[in-house]
Amino acid sequence: MKKQKETSVSQLSKMMKQKETDESKGSQLEATNDDLIQAAEQARALNETLKKSLQDSQVDLLSAGDEAFERANAQSLCIMPDMDVSKMDFLKTVVDGQLVDMEEVLPEVTVLKDMAINNSTHKAQEDEHRDV
Repeated sequence: MKKQKETSVSQLSKMMKQKETDESKGSQLEATNDDLIQAAEQARALNETLKKSLQDSQVDLLSAGDEAFERANAQSLCIMPDMDVSKMDFLKTVVDGQLVDMEEVLPEVTVLKDMAINNSTHKAQEDEHRDV
């Protein structure tokens, strides 16, 4: 009987140690899970920041293109004041001595055209917000 009690006490002791180990592992898993959740939230925030930065860069690039085009038009008018620049367009090119839409030559230009339209809309909205 004494041996049975010792065995029971020994088994209970092992079970208690196992329970403590399991609880410790559970706490570690919870901490790891919390860390992963926080890392995922930081990654989402960084992703949004990068998307916004990319969009801003695209708008800046198109704005720079628009400004360069306007300067080129002004220079053309300075050299040839009677020149009709109304048919000139940032998204046109010269093919066989004729002005043609670049999307006829390069279909991927449609994407640029859409971006230019969005840029104009974006600039107009920014101007409205500044005026308010």
